[in-house]
Order: sequence, then structure tokens, then C-alpha cells
Amino acid sequence: MTERFHYDRSAARGDLIRGGFGLAITVLPIALVPMHWVLLVLFGGAGALFAVFTWRTWQRMQTVVEADDTGVSLRGPGGGSIRWSELETLKLAYFSTRRDRQKGWMQLTLRGSGRTFRFESTLDRFEELADRAAEAAHARGLELEPATENNLTALGVLRGPTALDQEWGLDRDRLRSRDRDTDTEGSST
Repeated sequence: MTERFHYDRSAARGDLIRGGFGLAITVLPIALVPMHWVLLVLFGGAGALFAVFTWRTWQRMQTVVEADDTGVSLRGPGGGSIRWSELETLKLAYFSTRRDRQKGWMQLTLRGSGRTFRFESTLDRFEELADRAAEAAHARGLELEPATENNLTALGVLRGPTALDQEWGLDRDRLRSRDRDTDTEGSST
């Protein structure tokens, strides 16, 4: 069965507005005001960054991700597909927006069939796609980086000890049961 995943259009719409505004405040002065070449380079560089950001946001809004038992495909601009049987790399990275690492987003990178796909956690049902990719990586016998294993565990995709758990001597089941005991004690008072 083919599953379809989409990016949240309301969040992307906000990014489009921000990108368009940034593009306007960098490109309009270039067009309307004579300026020194140094300022021209600075405004032009910033304008190029805003243009790329806006283009990628628009591209993401148009893309539909499809996954089934044979692989994952992108429908829309820059489309293509990766067969699970040709998956070479799975990487799941977490990017924190705060020092305490409580807020941030994840990025799933899949490589295979001569292509590289990157999916951000703003994709609806991101966890399901990550789960399918992890199953395919396991079936192919791919070795995952310790950070990817930990991120898959945090996402709820992997269960059991990861390489870092073993290296650091962590027993997650013991820690979870201790947390449950602490929660039970705290709620009974």
C-alpha cells in the first residue's frame, strides 16, 4: 500500500512570506538605489540566500512523498525515487534551536539509487517514514551511526539498546522503569 506524506502548508506559507520579504528588502535597494560595490555584493549575496530559501520552500510545498514496500518517491519538482533494496545510507540528525536541546527539528537523509533525499520533521507522519526507512536499512544490514540510532530511539522507531547505550553502559529499560516509579510516587501525593 502506498502512503502519501505532505509538508505542512501553513508553516511553509509563513516561510514563503519571510523569504519573500527578505528578498524584497535586499533586491529592491539594488534596483532602486545606486550603491558602492561592497554594498552591492552584500545585498546581492543576502538576496541570493533569500531567493534559494524561498525557492526551496516553494519546492517543498509542491512535493508529495510516497512510500510503499518497494521504496520512497518524490512527486513534484526535483522528483525521483529510491528503492529500499538500493538504500545505501540512512541518517537521522537532530538540530536544536536552544542550548537545552528541548526544541528543534530532525532531518532524515536517505541515499541510494544515485540520489539523496532529505526530509524534515515538519513532514506529516514523519515518524512513519523514518520507521519504514529504518526497517529497510535493517533488512539491508546497513550499519547506522550511533547518533542516528539514538535519534531513531528518541523518535520511538528503534527499541532496545543502541551502540551509544552499550558504549556508555546505559540500560534504557531500567531508566524507564525508574522514571515510571518516580512518576507514580509523585502522583500519589
